[in-house]
Amino acid sequence: MVHDRAMWDRHGWVFDLVSDDELRRRRARNRARARDNALLAANKARNEVWWRAGQTWAPDDPAMAAEMARAEADHAAALAETFLAPIAPYLSPGWSRQSDEKPSSEQFAILYLEWEMAYPDEWHQDAGTYLSPTGFKGSILRAMDWHGVSEPDRAAVEELLLAAVRGPYRAKDWQYTRVARHLDSRPLRDALGTIADGGDDAAALRAAFVLSRLDNPDLSANRRSYGNWLKQRTQT
Repeated sequence: MVHDRAMWDRHGWVFDLVSDDELRRRRARNRARARDNALLAANKARNEVWWRAGQTWAPDDPAMAAEMARAEADHAAALAETFLAPIAPYLSPGWSRQSDEKPSSEQFAILYLEWEMAYPDEWHQDAGTYLSPTGFKGSILRAMDWHGVSEPDRAAVEELLLAAVRGPYRAKDWQYTRVARHLDSRPLRDALGTIADGGDDAAALRAAFVLSRLDNPDLSANRRSYGNWLKQRTQT
């Protein structure tokens, strides 16, 4: 992978969150936590200025307006240093991958999902200092459904999808079913079919459900439709 120098210098450390080296992971986790804490402090300071300004982001008083501008700048600077920053563009419905964007915002988003899959306990501990990691995961998967999956990243997302199907189930994993429609291929269907024919009942049902949505892309794919699908299977 060729890396954009500025992007790599600022955020390349996050790739150590999925390293096999425990020491490198620990350092990356500490860095993530410290940057999230700095963002929390900047957010608190900005809110305090907002309160003293009369609960407005645009105070009329020049001195207070200058203080607000400094607080906003400090908050933006703190946010730019976190793992959230390189992912944020991907969450916009208008995002599109740029040919010279390496690593891309999409790849940072995928890394966030890979972190949970590889080290779920560490992810839960350190991905949620500033926001809910589960909620952020859901936002990434929703964006992935909007955008589809870029060709260079298909293999990585297919691995995530199949890992989610095999389980154990984690919150928001159902959203991978919608992403699967952007990955549909004979090899993917074969891999899902192997799981569906396997001995793990829960994984087999999840795989069969995903296949049913690939066969019928107009059908809904959410937790409720999965429950309805299960009921229909037991009635036939």
